[in-house]
Amino acid sequence: MQAVIQKLLIKNQGLLEKAKSKLRDEGKKSVLKYKSKLPTPDTLKDKFTSQLCTKSTVNKAEKDYKKIKNFANKIKKALEKSQKALQKLQALIESVLAILAKIAALIATVAAIISILQKVVMAAKILIKGVGMIPPPSTAPSGPIILADKAATFAEGKVSILKILSKSFMKALNYPRDKANKLLALILKGIAAIVALLNLVKMLIQMLETLFLLLLNKCSVSNPGGDGSQTQNIVNGQTPEDFLAGMQYPGYDSNSNNSNNNNTSSNPFEDLELKDPFDYSDPLAEVYDSILTNLQLTGNQEIIEKIFNAKFEMVGYRRYKV
Repeated sequence: MQAVIQKLLIKNQGLLEKAKSKLRDEGKKSVLKYKSKLPTPDTLKDKFTSQLCTKSTVNKAEKDYKKIKNFANKIKKALEKSQKALQKLQALIESVLAILAKIAALIATVAAIISILQKVVMAAKILIKGVGMIPPPSTAPSGPIILADKAATFAEGKVSILKILSKSFMKALNYPRDKANKLLALILKGIAAIVALLNLVKMLIQMLETLFLLLLNKCSVSNPGGDGSQTQNIVNGQTPEDFLAGMQYPGYDSNSNNSNNNNTSSNPFEDLELKDPFDYSDPLAEVYDSILTNLQLTGNQEIIEKIFNAKFEMVGYRRYKV
């Protein structure tokens, strides 16, 4: 048993060192630094909502859209890769903790057996002592009694050694268990930070696609060189902008805008970090389909082609129909 437990402890120690090294490598990648390079919601709105509808501005907006989306997707892939790496480390640490728990259970079982053996040896020594006090010929010869006494003493020594080893191994489990729990806490903290940033990136991609779609819609019904104030292509009897305001989409929600105006926080993503892009996927799909259908009816083939090339995903949806 001693050799088996020592082998398992050494193996687990190696696994913990491997996990620690990989965790250090992930930390060096500093994927969270990407947050400072992401475009803010205000930046996106400035690029895609305050534009005159001329061919040059639409072309520039298209280039900006592709550049920002490619960069955001690059960050998204890096974050997803780091998330998977940390999740593998999490599984590794949890397997180590599971093995340590099994070792602890084994030692506890052995400790219970040792306790029973102690009582048996003690009872045997008392019996031998009692028998030794009975005068012959009513008792056994002294020779076998002496041998039995020595055997009981030897057994008592062995049981004492096993008891010491049991306590020693149980104590030895504390270091790898504490180390594993500390590593696991760091890993879970890292995963939570990555998931939050990944959610923000998805939200920004969704907002980017929505703003670009609305710009194309606006410019499809505006005279070149005009002010771009005309709006066609309604959604459920509303303009797309009013529809977005009704679903309280970030940037179109009046309560959110008032909150941002009164917000003194230095975090430009504060409002967006509280949002889940999947909460908006279904109504945004409705906006997309309505705009595309109306553009097809009015024959705006050039704008339809731009929408097709933009490959809007709206998070959770891929829409390429033309």
